[in-house]
Amino acid sequence: MKNFEQSWLNEENKVWVWDNIEPARTDDEVNMGYWDQVVNRYPSGDPGFSEMIVKTQADRFGHTNVVDVRYTFYRSETGELLAFNMSFINEEGYQKPFGLMVHPDHRRKGIGTLLIDYIRERFMNENGVDMDAEIAFRDEKLTQASANFVNKYVNEDYKKRNSPNEV
Repeated sequence: MKNFEQSWLNEENKVWVWDNIEPARTDDEVNMGYWDQVVNRYPSGDPGFSEMIVKTQADRFGHTNVVDVRYTFYRSETGELLAFNMSFINEEGYQKPFGLMVHPDHRRKGIGTLLIDYIRERFMNENGVDMDAEIAFRDEKLTQASANFVNKYVNEDYKKRNSPNEV
């Protein structure tokens, strides 16, 4: 089954079409064990956003070359890790986020949106172009929770960019 079908503008009736991403992995496959690994590897940090780049080689990138993976963390005022994301720039120059995770106790509070908005703003400042959310999340293997977030995020992003008075 195709994980993502490109969104498009139907020229006949000028209606934007988004085919929701279907989850490719269960939430159990990406459980608290993964969260704990990240917390143990990066146990402390200053409140707010922080980033680091780690050279990584993995088949998930479609090749075996070493790529720069940018870790972006978001921490509470006490330094507790609330969310993180990993991303890389693919061969076409698109930023591809993966590993987006918000601690289950802090979901549905806008933290995931805050994190992706921060990443997009940084990408714009560094590259002079928008990190298109539709393209960025295309072909990612998401859990149900992540697919729900991405579907909502992309739809809301489209509304903001194309109907600013309605949002």
